[in-house]
Amino acid sequence: MPAFFFLSEVGGYNPAVVVDVEMSQLVRELKTRISAEAGVPEGQQMLFLNGQPVQDDQSLSERLVVPGSIKQDYRAVAEYLSRQLTRHVIVRLITVATIEVGPLTYGDRPIEIDVTPSTTVSEIQTEIRDPWGIPLDQQRIFSISGGRELRGYVTASESGIEAEGFGRLRLEAVGTLYVRADTLDGGFASIYALSSDSVACVREMVQRETSFPPDYQRLMLDDHELKAGYLWNHLKERSCSVLLSLKRPLRVRVRDSANTVVLLTVSPCISVESIRHALWREGYDRNSRLTFNGRRLAKDERLSDRTLSAVRRGAELPVDDCVRGSPFTIFVKDLCGRSLKITCYDHYKTEDVKARIEDLRGISPEAQRLCYSIHQLEEGRPLHYYGITGESTLHLLFRLLGS
Repeated sequence: MPAFFFLSEVGGYNPAVVVDVEMSQLVRELKTRISAEAGVPEGQQMLFLNGQPVQDDQSLSERLVVPGSIKQDYRAVAEYLSRQLTRHVIVRLITVATIEVGPLTYGDRPIEIDVTPSTTVSEIQTEIRDPWGIPLDQQRIFSISGGRELRGYVTASESGIEAEGFGRLRLEAVGTLYVRADTLDGGFASIYALSSDSVACVREMVQRETSFPPDYQRLMLDDHELKAGYLWNHLKERSCSVLLSLKRPLRVRVRDSANTVVLLTVSPCISVESIRHALWREGYDRNSRLTFNGRRLAKDERLSDRTLSAVRRGAELPVDDCVRGSPFTIFVKDLCGRSLKITCYDHYKTEDVKARIEDLRGISPEAQRLCYSIHQLEEGRPLHYYGITGESTLHLLFRLLGS
């Protein structure tokens, strides 16, 4: 896929030099390549495309270098070169296709699955495949305790889930594969691939999306160029936790600073962040601090962790420097005249009301505009700042995302 440049030179005619470059590279980098191949100092080079000089800080994509941009037969070129005392530099444009391996889940979070004692590993793998897109033949499920791989017929009961109503397994698989390749116009194409694809198959997909033939591609994975074989030969498996829980809710006791005890009905594998959200629904601050045995709990800790086994058996979770707010009721009316009744608390801010609306109507906070009287409610402001009390009516407007 050659494009032709002309390099001015004081001396006589020399044979053509072939240089491989990428669309994203600058003319300055091209000169460095020419200097290495032909021995001509960069300061003595002048590059022309279609009769026009190109500047050092311009990219090749900016100059619209495309295959066949200069069409001359080699005899005419040779005659021109002999007259102009120039060297003929043939620049081959190549694309670098980089294979990117995504995580198994968003943020590498554990996968949570509700099961029954008779649920098999094969059924668990199907539950993993549907939302996360990991093919069944690429999943391997391991026991946490023994570290052995579990066969598809093994049930949740056989893995010991009935003891406390939850269990933890380990999934090993390859994350979602994407191939990012530069295009001729300076952009890029994102191509979905499978670990079972061959290198030749990936090159064909890149050619369809970018028009670069396989010989003009460099397929890279972790700074190594792939020449042949299948992708799975070059990929490493990733692992994440699979949390299994029976539909057997737990009762968790939470004691606040005013010595009030709140009983929460939760899943055995619930995270501390979700417990805080459940407390927020009960009238506590969304930034409440949960502690246990004098240690502040991180938001990604779970009730199923060994360190919180006493809580599962009935020990109380203290919530520090936080008391339950006083409830009152407000109404939110939209443009269609529909009214929504919301229970608020005296420490509520604008974002708390928006979160309540999201819970009840599914409208994201970013798409909401709340108004009271002549004021638009701002983030971070408590409701009492605007004089909002019980039975007040707020008006909900919709914001176009991006506006």
